[in-house]
Amino acid sequence: SFAPNGNVLAFVSDRAGYPNVYTVNTDGTELKRISNRNMYNDNPVFSPDGTRLAYSVRSKEGIDIWIYDFKTETEYSLTAGIGYNENPSWAPNGRWLVFAHKPSLYSAQRLLLFSADGSRNIVISDGEGDLSEPDWSGWSSQ
Repeated sequence: SFAPNGNVLAFVSDRAGYPNVYTVNTDGTELKRISNRNMYNDNPVFSPDGTRLAYSVRSKEGIDIWIYDFKTETEYSLTAGIGYNENPSWAPNGRWLVFAHKPSLYSAQRLLLFSADGSRNIVISDGEGDLSEPDWSGWSSQ
């Protein structure tokens, strides 16, 4: 995933053992490890303004969406303990994320919409079949 300015790349590497999220400038300088836990981390995606990075973290309990804030250099779990969540996509305004969600390992996958601060969530699809890999269109800033 490229930052909106095109100068930074987020990627996954297992150079430290487990797959972790890293960033690097496109000229190869300033390599930085973003995720710092010994779990499987993947699906990094920059917020539209480039100040945050959302990614998935797999553990024994499930898969959570985490957000790294480049301004404060801190990270937090957006979906702590609510099932299996992956493939985040930011809204064009940076206030919401949509991602694939399974309440339990053997349930159908649906799409959830979460405010980036975690204060609100909405099930936007439910029912039969799996839905995965959502990608938010850039048509609206609302």
